[in-house]
Amino acid sequence: MKLRLVAFVAVAVSTGALADTTFNLGNLVGPTPIGDMVSGLFTDSYDFSVAAASKGAVVAFNTWYDITPPGITLGKISSFSGMLDGTPLAFSSISTPISPGVNQEIQTLAASTVPLAAGMHTLTIAGAADFSSAYTGSIKVTPVPEPETWALMLAGLGALGTLAYRRRAR
Repeated sequence: MKLRLVAFVAVAVSTGALADTTFNLGNLVGPTPIGDMVSGLFTDSYDFSVAAASKGAVVAFNTWYDITPPGITLGKISSFSGMLDGTPLAFSSISTPISPGVNQEIQTLAASTVPLAAGMHTLTIAGAADFSSAYTGSIKVTPVPEPETWALMLAGLGALGTLAYRRRAR
């Protein structure tokens, strides 16, 4: 009986230590929020698709607090990292003292103007979180004009230029 209880607790603890979550965002057409409450080792995947060639921008934030006299950290995600279709996101961190002995740390993962082909894509956010941590952010998709759109726009500008030239010539 004791052996079964020990085995059950070991399985429950080991499965809670690594959280893998997949979010299906569907077809993106603009800014879409992301974020999750996490603890322990985690890997969150955001699957999404774009209908046509686009440019993507991603940003994710983890804000945590370091209280120095007792040595407490609240909300920290260690090894905070992310990838968009296998390409690492840039990491930065800013520390700001907000009162004596209390620092606010903001970790940022970001990528801007990433080319996205039509089809499925995956954003992955991972790390090792304190007992209760969170991150927030967004994915923004902007369609890239197709060559036909550029040609039509240039033809229209040419027609406007021709009309303006003829009016001046009169």
